[in-house]
Amino acid sequence: TSRRRIAIALSLLFVSLAVLTVRFNSHQISRAELLRHLKEADARPFFKERFHLVGEWKTALQKSGHLRSHRLLERLFPRQLDQVNFEGPVLPVELLERICTVPSLRHLTIIRAPLGDQHLLAISNARQLQGVSFGGPAATRQALQQIAKCNNLTWLDIENGTIADAELSALKKMPQLQHLSLSGNDLRGSGLTHLRRLHQLTSLDLSETLIIDEHLNNISLLTNLLTLELGEHISDVGVPHLMGLTNLTELGLHKSHIDNPGLDLLLKSYPKLNRLTLFHVEARMDRLNLDPYPNVTLDAAF
Repeated sequence: TSRRRIAIALSLLFVSLAVLTVRFNSHQISRAELLRHLKEADARPFFKERFHLVGEWKTALQKSGHLRSHRLLERLFPRQLDQVNFEGPVLPVELLERICTVPSLRHLTIIRAPLGDQHLLAISNARQLQGVSFGGPAATRQALQQIAKCNNLTWLDIENGTIADAELSALKKMPQLQHLSLSGNDLRGSGLTHLRRLHQLTSLDLSETLIIDEHLNNISLLTNLLTLELGEHISDVGVPHLMGLTNLTELGLHKSHIDNPGLDLLLKSYPKLNRLTLFHVEARMDRLNLDPYPNVTLDAAF
């Protein structure tokens, strides 16, 4: 039993130092704090003795015999654990399975690590999750379909991946979503019809996509939106579809072709707007008059 406990502790230590961030009650745990937890688990002397033998966390997992003791995980990551961020080329299934069993886990972030069927099964079974963020190789069609089974999710980032319009049908199973980012995916816009049921959505990021004007009518009914980010294929033609989003407080236009007339119309339509982000847009700064909108803060790069 002690050997298994040490195996898990060794795995978690090296992952935390290289690619894993854990948070307790929304406060990131430091290396010193993690070592304190390990000390309480009577494992720290082992690390001092063996540290020089293992330089890379994946090797550590292989040498340790993987993760077997759920009891030690509970001692290392007690009930107040609420967030885990993973960035790395490989995420061991055994590690993810153990993390996903922590009852207090609320948000899981995985960047740059491909996810297989066993990874996705572990995540879909973590019904306590309220937020999931996937990026790069983790952002796939299969991932979106499995995430949809987490019926308590209110936050979903699935960015810079291979999501296409057809895959957005999975969002129909997630009417409770409040935040959704699809930035950087291969979206043209026809899949936005599946967003119509997301009436609780307050934040939507469609930047760095190929969505065009004619499909913006599908988000015109999302009247609870407070934050909206749009990409480079949007022009003045799409502005009428956006004018009904009168609750917006933040609007971001990234490389869009919306010119000054369209921008003026949007500003007049959003009485609650307090932040406008313009990143390499077609509108000219010297023709942009924000005097009638004293509450609007402008972030611009032209």
